[in-house]
Amino acid sequence: MIARCDETIAEMMQDAVDGDELWICRSRHVGMLAGHEGLGIVREGSIVEYRKIVQY
Repeated sequence: MIARCDETIAEMMQDAVDGDELWICRSRHVGMLAGHEGLGIVREGSIVEYRKIVQY
């Protein structure tokens, strides 16, 4: 899991511009078998790229 996160972060940061932030994100709707968590690049308060890491 850690290796996958490290790879994802490295790939996402290649496209990042100065001032972008890396956030840990979670879906708003989480049910018994639904939902996900991932990493997002945030620029000026909006997610510009998102990658799922964990799917429930």
